[in-house]
Amino acid sequence: MAPYKQAFSKDTSSLTYFAWKTYKAIPFIWEMKVIIDWTITSTCLDLFQWFKLDDAYNTLYYNSV
Repeated sequence: MAPYKQAFSKDTSSLTYFAWKTYKAIPFIWEMKVIIDWTITSTCLDLFQWFKLDDAYNTLYYNSV
């Protein structure tokens, strides 16, 4: 698992949900975050696997709200 904490997964309030939707709607912000996280984290995953992992976290958050 990723050793970092997801910013939006701590809280499932409506304000946090709308902030997450805004974050996902801005082009390339999510991709830049994933690339920066992958760059500074010591991992054996390649970049595309890291994208899948982060997408799985986003899907879990979306389903928990």
